[in-house]
Amino acid sequence: MKIIRKLVIFIAIFLIVSQLAINFLLPSRYVYNQRLNYEVFRDNLYSIEPTVKAIKAIIEKDKLGNYIIFLGDSVGYGTPCPPEKTMSAYMNNIAKKENSSLRVFNVGVPSTMFGDFYTIIKLLNKYDISTQNLIINFSYWEINAKTPTFWFKHYLKELDTQSYKKMVETEHIKENSLWQNMKSEISHFANKNVAMIGYSGFITYKIKNKANSLLKQQTVALKVWSQKPELPDTMNQPANRWYYSDGAFDLDEDRPQIYFLDKIIETQKGKNTLFFLNATNNALLPEATAKEGFQNNLAAINKCFSARNLNYIDYNTKVNYNYFSDQVHLLPEGYKFIAEDLWKRIHTTKGDLKYAF
Repeated sequence: MKIIRKLVIFIAIFLIVSQLAINFLLPSRYVYNQRLNYEVFRDNLYSIEPTVKAIKAIIEKDKLGNYIIFLGDSVGYGTPCPPEKTMSAYMNNIAKKENSSLRVFNVGVPSTMFGDFYTIIKLLNKYDISTQNLIINFSYWEINAKTPTFWFKHYLKELDTQSYKKMVETEHIKENSLWQNMKSEISHFANKNVAMIGYSGFITYKIKNKANSLLKQQTVALKVWSQKPELPDTMNQPANRWYYSDGAFDLDEDRPQIYFLDKIIETQKGKNTLFFLNATNNALLPEATAKEGFQNNLAAINKCFSARNLNYIDYNTKVNYNYFSDQVHLLPEGYKFIAEDLWKRIHTTKGDLKYAF
């Protein structure tokens, strides 16, 4: 019994010490380095909370009163570029050059839908991170998706039970089994309350990165889409045609993406919110994007946002096709171009933000 008691005491002391050490000694940059760490996130979606906490710590440490939250999909995240060559990073570079105190935080996550955007906003609000200034980017196909959330179904259930139940009732979200719910709750609790679990992915990632740098492993070089001869055939595969679908989009207010667009509008009432539609690489599959159905869908998307009197930009045909790496993702030059354009649109010479244009 004495051995067991000593073991329990030792484990308790170890957990307390490790909890304090990780919470107070682990640098925020290990968790948030100019954007969410997707390598960690895709293996553990609950790592979104340490990311949000790291952003909160930076805001408090630097006493920031003027910042923008950048939400979005893989384009907002910055695929396939490194963290320092994303739209948010380029905007921060411009701010630094112009001696502006403005900071941009990138919470973009690949594959996110409008239900995910809404849920992240609710999570940011939970941690008292202001969404007074918000930018949200999305892609053509996402606004017609039948699935409201790709990642954050569990968080939606926690943060807005009514909306979650509505999505279940309309069969846009499939309710988990009792066992799946129990597993999710236990995993969420452990990640949130036991630092060794919640931050383990970040520590492992840092060790792996250090090892790779010592071994001098080379990163994959970025290529313009026209240097990828297999890309047109890949995009023409049946599994990928939905990226360019010319079937009529249903953008009625009862559709899942539009429902959560309206929830975002409601939550952001009185705040600065800008939406923008990612540019599509029309040069990759010109026949597909020239179809009447595709063009009608673009017009319907624009009408959806203009009818709601929202700050909205459609970047289609505005980005040089040599700046694309594939059908929608950009090279550093493309992300820099959009960052500079966004900056001109929302930043005034006085240093405040203008979202009405």
